[in-house]
Amino acid sequence: MSSTNPDDFQEKRRYERIQKSFVMRYRVLPGNDINFKQPLRDGSLCDIGGGGLRFLADQDVKKNDQLVIELEFSGWCVDGKEWISTGQASDHGRLTVLGRVMWVSASALDQVLIEVGVLFIGSVQRGPK
Repeated sequence: MSSTNPDDFQEKRRYERIQKSFVMRYRVLPGNDINFKQPLRDGSLCDIGGGGLRFLADQDVKKNDQLVIELEFSGWCVDGKEWISTGQASDHGRLTVLGRVMWVSASALDQVLIEVGVLFIGSVQRGPK
Protein backbone atom coordinates (compact mmCIF):
# COMPACT_ATOMS: atom_id res chain seq x y z
CA MET A 1 0.00 0.00 0.00
CA SER A 2 1.33 3.41 -0.95
CA SER A 3 0.90 5.65 2.08
CA THR A 4 0.75 9.41 1.90
CA ASN A 5 -0.36 11.63 4.75
CA PRO A 6 -3.11 13.99 3.53
CA ASP A 7 -2.02 16.58 6.15
CA ASP A 8 1.23 17.04 4.20
CA PHE A 9 -0.61 18.48 1.20
CA GLN A 10 -1.33 22.15 0.69
CA GLU A 11 -5.08 22.73 0.52
CA LYS A 12 -6.14 22.65 -3.15
CA ARG A 13 -9.87 22.06 -2.85
CA ARG A 14 -12.25 24.32 -4.74
CA TYR A 15 -15.34 22.84 -3.12
CA GLU A 16 -16.31 22.70 0.53
CA ARG A 17 -16.61 19.20 1.99
CA ILE A 18 -19.69 18.06 3.87
CA GLN A 19 -19.20 15.55 6.67
CA LYS A 20 -21.40 12.57 5.81
CA SER A 21 -21.20 9.02 7.05
CA PHE A 22 -22.85 6.13 5.25
CA VAL A 23 -21.94 2.93 3.47
CA MET A 24 -20.98 3.40 -0.17
CA ARG A 25 -19.97 0.84 -2.78
CA TYR A 26 -17.04 0.91 -5.17
CA ARG A 27 -15.07 -1.22 -7.58
CA VAL A 28 -11.50 -0.80 -8.79
CA LEU A 29 -11.28 -0.66 -12.57
CA PRO A 30 -8.65 -3.00 -14.02
CA GLY A 31 -6.45 -0.88 -16.32
CA ASN A 32 -8.63 1.51 -18.31
CA ASP A 33 -11.46 -1.01 -18.71
CA ILE A 34 -14.87 0.10 -17.41
CA ASN A 35 -15.89 -3.35 -16.28
CA PHE A 36 -19.14 -3.40 -14.32
CA LYS A 37 -18.75 -7.13 -13.70
CA GLN A 38 -16.02 -6.65 -11.08
CA PRO A 39 -17.47 -7.23 -7.60
CA LEU A 40 -18.54 -4.20 -5.59
CA ARG A 41 -16.79 -3.56 -2.29
CA ASP A 42 -18.19 -1.66 0.68
CA GLY A 43 -16.55 1.49 1.95
CA SER A 44 -17.53 3.99 4.63
CA LEU A 45 -17.97 7.55 3.37
CA CYS A 46 -16.33 10.19 5.59
CA ASP A 47 -17.03 13.37 3.62
CA ILE A 48 -18.06 14.51 0.16
CA GLY A 49 -17.82 17.69 -1.91
CA GLY A 50 -18.34 18.88 -5.46
CA GLY A 51 -14.90 17.67 -6.54
CA GLY A 52 -14.50 14.38 -4.70
CA LEU A 53 -14.88 12.38 -1.54
CA ARG A 54 -12.97 10.65 1.26
CA PHE A 55 -13.80 7.15 2.46
CA LEU A 56 -12.51 4.29 4.59
CA ALA A 57 -11.74 0.93 2.96
CA ASP A 58 -10.62 -2.42 4.33
CA GLN A 59 -8.92 -3.50 1.10
CA ASP A 60 -5.82 -2.23 -0.61
CA VAL A 61 -6.50 0.71 -2.93
CA LYS A 62 -3.58 2.40 -4.64
CA LYS A 63 -2.90 5.99 -5.68
CA ASN A 64 -4.09 6.59 -9.29
CA ASP A 65 -6.47 3.59 -9.24
CA GLN A 66 -9.67 4.42 -11.08
CA LEU A 67 -12.90 3.58 -9.28
CA VAL A 68 -16.57 3.28 -10.10
CA ILE A 69 -18.40 4.56 -7.02
CA GLU A 70 -22.08 4.01 -6.27
CA LEU A 71 -23.69 6.41 -3.82
CA GLU A 72 -27.26 6.05 -2.62
CA PHE A 73 -29.07 9.01 -1.05
CA SER A 74 -32.15 8.44 1.10
CA GLY A 75 -34.98 10.91 0.61
CA TRP A 76 -34.05 11.70 -2.99
CA CYS A 77 -35.13 10.41 -6.38
CA VAL A 78 -33.77 10.97 -9.86
CA ASP A 79 -35.98 12.01 -12.76
CA GLY A 80 -33.83 12.00 -15.91
CA LYS A 81 -30.94 14.29 -14.94
CA GLU A 82 -32.90 16.09 -12.19
CA TRP A 83 -32.43 15.26 -8.50
CA ILE A 84 -35.61 15.78 -6.49
CA SER A 85 -35.73 15.92 -2.70
CA THR A 86 -38.76 13.91 -1.58
CA GLY A 87 -38.06 13.71 2.14
CA GLN A 88 -39.30 10.11 2.02
CA ALA A 89 -36.93 7.56 3.60
CA SER A 90 -38.24 4.95 1.16
CA ASP A 91 -36.93 6.93 -1.85
CA HIS A 92 -33.31 6.27 -2.82
CA GLY A 93 -31.51 8.26 -5.50
CA ARG A 94 -28.48 6.40 -6.86
CA LEU A 95 -25.48 8.23 -8.29
CA THR A 96 -22.69 6.36 -10.08
CA VAL A 97 -19.46 8.32 -10.56
CA LEU A 98 -15.96 7.67 -11.84
CA GLY A 99 -13.11 8.70 -9.58
CA ARG A 100 -9.32 8.64 -9.38
CA VAL A 101 -7.54 7.86 -6.12
CA MET A 102 -5.43 10.91 -5.27
CA TRP A 103 -4.02 9.70 -1.95
CA VAL A 104 -4.10 6.75 0.43
CA SER A 105 -3.26 6.87 4.12
CA ALA A 106 -3.50 4.68 7.21
CA SER A 107 -6.69 5.62 9.07
CA ALA A 108 -6.33 7.47 12.37
CA LEU A 109 -9.77 6.10 13.33
CA ASP A 110 -9.14 2.39 12.81
CA GLN A 111 -5.78 0.61 12.40
CA VAL A 112 -7.28 -2.00 10.07
CA LEU A 113 -8.78 0.49 7.60
CA ILE A 114 -7.20 2.81 5.08
CA GLU A 115 -8.37 6.31 4.24
CA VAL A 116 -8.79 7.09 0.53
CA GLY A 117 -9.09 10.50 -1.14
CA VAL A 118 -10.88 10.47 -4.51
CA LEU A 119 -11.21 13.11 -7.24
CA PHE A 120 -14.38 12.87 -9.34
CA ILE A 121 -13.55 12.47 -13.03
CA GLY A 122 -16.98 11.67 -14.50
CA SER A 123 -20.42 10.24 -13.99
CA VAL A 124 -22.08 7.16 -15.40
CA GLN A 125 -25.61 7.12 -16.74
CA ARG A 126 -27.20 3.77 -17.44
CA GLY A 127 -30.51 3.09 -19.05
CA PRO A 128 -33.28 1.14 -17.36
CA LYS A 129 -32.56 -2.51 -16.60
